[in-house]
This record gives sequence, structure tokens and C-alpha cells, in this order.
Amino acid sequence: MEQNNRKNILYLHIAVMLFSVSGVIGQFVEVPSVLVAMGRVICSSIILFTIAKVKKNNLALESKKDYALIIATGMVLAAHWTTFFQSIQVSTVAIGTITFSTFPLFITFIEPIIFHERLKMKSIVNAVILLIGVLITIPEFSMENQVTIGIIWGMISSFTYAIITLANRYFSK
Repeated sequence: MEQNNRKNILYLHIAVMLFSVSGVIGQFVEVPSVLVAMGRVICSSIILFTIAKVKKNNLALESKKDYALIIATGMVLAAHWTTFFQSIQVSTVAIGTITFSTFPLFITFIEPIIFHERLKMKSIVNAVILLIGVLITIPEFSMENQVTIGIIWGMISSFTYAIITLANRYFSK
């Protein structure tokens, strides 16, 4: 059991490292963010499909509705990566990462609507604090400022990631 935990922790560290380096790579790649996202989608799809086939996982879904939802989620994921890389390319890795990390702000308000749950005051307070944190990073409210544009792209990325997170909650049932 201990050996299995160590292996899982190693995999977790590798995943975090790979995720962390994606922002830095996105900053220095001289390719439009759409192509960077498309490259990620193609590579990860091939790798995940190969792993699923090697492990003999069943890839079938339960209903046609689930197929439509998984396709829509994939499209939202593509939009997420595109907007994340766009945020980094027009501003900085820090702005892209900070704004992407605000996805709980959107989850706070979307989750009760989708899953018919009660909105919690603690979540609202946390969301307001996140929003204030983003607002203080805006140097000026001008569409001519690259940081402001990066923040907008990052917030769109954050919103799409919130949608993906909620879709994953649905599919994990």
C-alpha cells in the first residue's frame, strides 16, 4: 500500500509540473493561442485514448445526451485552453495564472443553479475576495492596456474552467 501511495504522489507531482510549465511555454511560443490549444488537444487525446485502450477501459457512455454533453465539454475545454494561452500571450504568465485560478468565483454562482443547491454565504464572501483580488490587478480600465486585456481573457478562461469542473462533477456520478 505504501509503495502505491508513493507512486501516486509521484504521478501527482509530474502532473503539477506539466501543468505549471504550460503557462511558461505559452508565453514564449510564437504561435496563435488557438493552435497551441489545438496541439494540446490532439496530443492529450492520443495519449489518453492509448492509455484507455491499453488498460482496456470502456469508453462508451450511457446515453446520447451524455455524448452530446461530452462533446460540448470538449469544446468548452478547447475554449478554455485557447483563452488561457491568449491571456498569457497578451499579458504575462502571472496574469494568466492568477485569473485562471479564480474559477471558484464562477462555480459559487453557477453550481447552485445547475445542481439546485443552496448558495452559501462563505462561498459568496470568498468569491467577492477573489473578485477584489482581480480588480486590484487591473492597472487601468482601458482596452488599450495589455494587462487589462490579459485579465479579460483570463477571466473568460476561468469561466470556461468552472463549466468544465461542473461537467466533471456531472460525469463523475
